[in-house]
Amino acid sequence: MKPVLAALGANRFTSAVYAVDSQIVRSDRPDGELEFTLDTELRTRLDAVLDELLLELGAGTHA
Repeated sequence: MKPVLAALGANRFTSAVYAVDSQIVRSDRPDGELEFTLDTELRTRLDAVLDELLLELGAGTHA
């Protein structure tokens, strides 16, 4: 994937995060909107990659 992204002009890359269906729960809210809940392990991995990206961009880490 990196060669394709680089060809499109990307010059910063982070680790990949993959999820399976069981890690994302979809539910209907009373107002009719959809809500998605991530399991703890997936949320932790996404937070780590977000911190990696923010550090790469020189923006510190998120709260």
